[in-house]
Amino acid sequence: MNEIHQSIHKTLDQIRAAKAWEFVKNAKKRLTKNEKDKNEKFEKYVSLVKKFPAIINNNGLGQALAFIFSKAKKENPEGILFEQLQKWLTENENTPSESLYHPPYPGKNKDINSNDYLLQCIMNNNSMMYLQATHESMSILDKMRNFASGLSNDSNKED
Repeated sequence: MNEIHQSIHKTLDQIRAAKAWEFVKNAKKRLTKNEKDKNEKFEKYVSLVKKFPAIINNNGLGQALAFIFSKAKKENPEGILFEQLQKWLTENENTPSESLYHPPYPGKNKDINSNDYLLQCIMNNNSMMYLQATHESMSILDKMRNFASGLSNDSNKED
């Protein structure tokens, strides 16, 4: 009767943390390919992840995303961060349907692979979904900020 049952279900915070870790590790790998500017691009990414919540607070999620979208290229910090936020807010790829996490803008019957799908969702949905997307963005960015800082410090120790 006194058995301890360990739940196999993850909490929403665990799901966010796992995805944030995956995002930051992937960003470091993609941004440090070139030996010439090995840490410079990743440090710019770390800086962007740290300041992006303030940009959202000051301008709103839509304007903040439009800002980084305008600067985004496939392999630069802005492009990678936009891609990651779009993935988090529109895809439910690694979590089963009974999971705690449901993206505010699920990609049903739409071109989810479009590079501006997230911006289209923000413009075409209601304010409740916008608030949910803002909350989710801030929550995952909080985790990403911590992991990015940690990986940034690791890279400085190696030099």
